[in-house]
Amino acid sequence: MNIVFTLEYMGYVPGVDFEHTAEKGLVWLSETKLRPSDVEISNAWDFFKANEDTYQLEQEREFILNLTDSAASAKRAQYISGGVGQELIYSEKAKQAQEFKDSGFVNPENYPFIALEAESTNKTPTEVAETIIANRAAWIQLGAVIESARLAAKQEIRAAIGISQMQAILDNFKAYLDTI
Repeated sequence: MNIVFTLEYMGYVPGVDFEHTAEKGLVWLSETKLRPSDVEISNAWDFFKANEDTYQLEQEREFILNLTDSAASAKRAQYISGGVGQELIYSEKAKQAQEFKDSGFVNPENYPFIALEAESTNKTPTEVAETIIANRAAWIQLGAVIESARLAAKQEIRAAIGISQMQAILDNFKAYLDTI
C-alpha cells in the first residue's frame, strides 16, 4: 500500500491530478482538483489501513502455506530420495518390477534396473522385484496420508482469519507429521 494507491482511491487520476516519481517517492498534486476534505482524507486513510492489514495477512498466509508444503516435503524426504532424476528411477524400477512379475519372473535381463540391482545386492531378481513392489505399495499409502494432511491443512489455513490461527494450524500439521 502506498500514497499513490490512496490518492487513486480518493478519486485522483495519475498523470492528470498528480504526478509520482518512484525514484524519489515524491508526489505532486496538480491544481486541477481542489484539496480533498478532511472526511475524504479520513475515509481514504481508513481504507488504506484496512487494506494494508489485509495485504499483510495475505502475505503471511502465503508464507505459512509455503511452510506447510515445506513440512510435507521434509516428511516425504525421510522416506524417499529427492536427488535429481531419482523420481524417474523409482518410477522405472516400479514399472520394470511389475512387468517382471507379470511375466512370471522370467528373462530378468529384459529389466535392467531389476537385473543390475540383483547383481549389485546379491539378491535374486525375483527378490528385488518383490521388494520394489512392496516398497512402492507402502509408499503409496504413506504418501497419500501425507498429501491428504497437507491439503487439509492448506484448506484450513486459507479459511483462517488471523495469523495466530494460521500458525496454530501449521503447528498442528507439523505435530501430526511427527506421528507418522
